[in-house]
Amino acid sequence: TLGDISRPDGSSMSHREYKNFQDDLAVKRENYETFKNEIDSLEKELLVLENTEKILKSRHHNLEEFLNKQEEQAGILGFKDTHKQLEDASKQTTMLNALKSQTLEEISEMVQKIALTLEEKKKLLQPKVNDLKQARRQFQELVERHNNKKSRYDKLANKLVNNNNK
Repeated sequence: TLGDISRPDGSSMSHREYKNFQDDLAVKRENYETFKNEIDSLEKELLVLENTEKILKSRHHNLEEFLNKQEEQAGILGFKDTHKQLEDASKQTTMLNALKSQTLEEISEMVQKIALTLEEKKKLLQPKVNDLKQARRQFQELVERHNNKKSRYDKLANKLVNNNNK
């Protein structure tokens, strides 16, 4: 009954909630049956394939020797080995490409982090740089004023020394 079924918090379900709960269970049961039938079908197919493999292997005890003879007759001796090597090389290339891709992504992330850090530092230093530029301008102005005054002093001092020597 409705009063016997409760939610995880302990409260009772309404009639609508109970109906939704039953519908959900029916859908889940249907999905379960569908998947169970599919698994059973695949297991039967696997048995057929395993039996086929056993039969083929029993017909040719030395399968490698048979394949080598077939290759030799077709004039492509060593094809199977070359094909295997090519497949292995392809797998290695794929793995290396994936590794390179991952490495490039990591480097890209590092570059982005460095760029962000650099931008943050730049923002932090910008006021100090502006202060430094202002201080340099002021220093340059002081140097020019000093040089002008020193030049006038030197001229006046030379004039006085020349007048005293006469």
